[in-house]
Amino acid sequence: MSSEPLGGLPDDLLEEFMSPHRVLATALLTILSSSALALEPLRYNHPGLVGDLGVGLWAWPLPMDFDGDGDLDLAVCCPDKPSNGVELFENVGGDTAKNKFPVFKPGKRISKGLPNGQVSYMDGQPRVLSPGHEYPNFLQTGLEEPRQLPLPANVHPNKVRGHFWRQVDFDGDGIPDFLGGAEDGRFYFLKNPRSK
Repeated sequence: MSSEPLGGLPDDLLEEFMSPHRVLATALLTILSSSALALEPLRYNHPGLVGDLGVGLWAWPLPMDFDGDGDLDLAVCCPDKPSNGVELFENVGGDTAKNKFPVFKPGKRISKGLPNGQVSYMDGQPRVLSPGHEYPNFLQTGLEEPRQLPLPANVHPNKVRGHFWRQVDFDGDGIPDFLGGAEDGRFYFLKNPRSK
């Protein structure tokens, strides 16, 4: 035992405090090392499930018809472990409006990952944005070729880290504007100054 008392406790009180905790720690280690608590695969409550669409932490789904076959595929942007990239899960199960549980091919990495990737639809086409950037060639290059937008990447006055951009014709003038959401619940409308 250390000669310095823990938290200023005298040695006799420290020994009294530590004894029950040693017993508890020993009991927990014994239980946890027992073979009765071996890890097992998680069972899903879906009879036909083949596997899951695991990508990683902080994954941002980007549903779109990536391959042009008329059904929604799932591109998933993950800026964290384990994939740190954009994974494409091709829908081979058909129309998601008619089939609640479409079947997807295993994921295929298509580019690097970034935080806060969002998909918008303008004229029926997917537009992928991240703060301060858009990816006009997303279907060909993923997030590898950003185009800088003429706006600051963080429009929040306190520079919060969670902000989510969408492109939308918010004012109905036929010109795409930007709508940004922040993790504090605020939304920012950024009118596009261009004209038709």
